[in-house]
Amino acid sequence: KLKNGERVQIIPDEPNDTYPTIQMSMEWACHNAKKYLYFQTPYFVPPEPLLNAMKAAALSGIEIILMLPQKADATYMDAANKSFFSECIDAGIRIFERGGEFIHSKTLVCDDYLSVIGTANMDFRSFNLNYEINTYIFDTKKALLNKQIFLKDLELSKEITFAEWEQRGLFQRFKERFMRLFSPLL
Repeated sequence: KLKNGERVQIIPDEPNDTYPTIQMSMEWACHNAKKYLYFQTPYFVPPEPLLNAMKAAALSGIEIILMLPQKADATYMDAANKSFFSECIDAGIRIFERGGEFIHSKTLVCDDYLSVIGTANMDFRSFNLNYEINTYIFDTKKALLNKQIFLKDLELSKEITFAEWEQRGLFQRFKERFMRLFSPLL
């Protein structure tokens, strides 16, 4: 607990840990959210337990918004990110792509009380192979500030609607499915 009353929890994760702590903490946020979860990440190749937690939250009425860069910094990551869009959109997760400069933020804001800022992407590599660290801030004032930043970035973003998503070509669909095969390695 900090002097100003904020509660902060540092969650490190490393390859030789018994459990994927950061992944499990994100799953915890999904299971305990009451109103909303706003995620911002450059790479979205979630392991199945996290993806299922996000979908379950969305299906139970929690507003989930996922913000990704409009264009990934690596061509293969663009298709890998998008390989999860269909099932997310189908579950009610709203996906936005932010134009302009490449966003490399890894944040989560939940229910006006929790902010997460750190180094971990939403992918297998960050949760199981890399040395990562995330900071969990349990404070309404900071959560509202981070929510405001997220919503400002949302103004620079375009939502991917189901109708638009279904219009993508066969080659794009093939690339997504092909990259999905490699998602545990990304």
